[in-house]
Amino acid sequence: MASAYYDINAQQHSTLNFHAEYYDDNGNAIDLTGYTVRFHVRPNNDSSKLYLMITTSGVTSGGSTGEFGATTGISGSGGIFLNKGETGSVFTGGILITADATTMGYVRAGSWKYSLDITKGVTTDELMQGQFVVAPKNTR
Repeated sequence: MASAYYDINAQQHSTLNFHAEYYDDNGNAIDLTGYTVRFHVRPNNDSSKLYLMITTSGVTSGGSTGEFGATTGISGSGGIFLNKGETGSVFTGGILITADATTMGYVRAGSWKYSLDITKGVTTDELMQGQFVVAPKNTR
């Protein structure tokens, strides 16, 4: 499966809410029960460092340093919620991604790379990728 390319714009110190919908080739919503999803933001595609990681288990940022490795980081609030609509209501095939304002305050302003990967069993596919553009917050 080829991944979709989509740029995401976010702002430092503001809550991130992003919603995507997953359909099969016939346009039918896919029930995401039993799936796990991860969202990684990196400085570039080749970097082992992360700026933000959101999964079905929670949110991790780099804290005051802005970056972290695969086993370190600062926990935040939010996560990826499957079969959910934009408001958190039940929506088959919906993927709701959230991160709290404090976590987003740790993400460096700039244009980074992200990927959204989905796993069921031993199969992992990249659903989406693109630029994750973080604008600096002028007022705090």
